[in-house]
Amino acid sequence: MKLKYMGFNKRFIGKNNIETFLNGGVTLKSLFKADALIFMDNESSKVFEWYNKGTSEEEIKVKLIELNGQKAI
Repeated sequence: MKLKYMGFNKRFIGKNNIETFLNGGVTLKSLFKADALIFMDNESSKVFEWYNKGTSEEEIKVKLIELNGQKAI
């Protein structure tokens, strides 16, 4: 009898990953589609909270800019 082991999809998420996804036209839904999410910094954790609350990606971009101390355009 041969056993098959199923793995799970984990993803390390940091501020750079999120910015790359948002600026590259890829949705956050695809970034957060994993069995386990490991947040590398506070910003990425905040973005996930906003995303789960239903905040749009455009609003998240603005919040990230404001979080980094820059003024939103």
